[in-house]
Amino acid sequence: MVAGMRLSIWPSAAQPFADILEVAAHAAGTGWDGVWIADHFMANKPVGEPVDLPVLEAGSLVAALGAAVPRVRVGTLVYGNTYRHPAVVANMAATVDHITGGRFVLGVGAGWQVNEHAQYGIGLPPVTELLDRFVEALQVLRGLLRTPVTTFHGEHYRLTDATCDPKPVQDPLPILIGAKGEKRMLKVVAALGLREARAVGDVTTRSRLSCLAPVAGCGGLRC
Repeated sequence: MVAGMRLSIWPSAAQPFADILEVAAHAAGTGWDGVWIADHFMANKPVGEPVDLPVLEAGSLVAALGAAVPRVRVGTLVYGNTYRHPAVVANMAATVDHITGGRFVLGVGAGWQVNEHAQYGIGLPPVTELLDRFVEALQVLRGLLRTPVTTFHGEHYRLTDATCDPKPVQDPLPILIGAKGEKRMLKVVAALGLREARAVGDVTTRSRLSCLAPVAGCGGLRC
């Protein structure tokens, strides 16, 4: 393995849990850095087309893997904000970080897969509103995971004297933002001061994270 490079594995949730566990255990035993689980409830198909591939739920999977598999980091790639309220996600994340002894990475994204929203009757707003909601959700997550009490009155989320206890083992809990586009999301990472933030995107987008260092106080993908 190249010095300084850390490789992770991303097993499909569309397989039996025993198979996912076997893959994760192999990764833990052979020097891999992490195991990541996608957050979708079904295969990505056009609306109205049958979906016949069973998919296990991501939050339950990362908790189970975190309890059963040692050493490796465990993360979501990524929780969809449209169908997971950020206050609930914060509590889920803190709990999994305790289950893993401080090995959880909270991956979050705005949400995008059309067919699961259509089947479950969950709204998938236009891009501008989708990102507005996501930006507010990141502020809620940061507040709940890092401060004793959070009050937040946004357009889409409202919290009053809200708590999330116990706090994560890691201080701060790493947050991975699954997004693309430098016009808005890279600036959001900097503006929120997510010291442990990473970003998922193409090579050009990721390379430009370094330009945000003077704003975010972070010299790269991870401080």
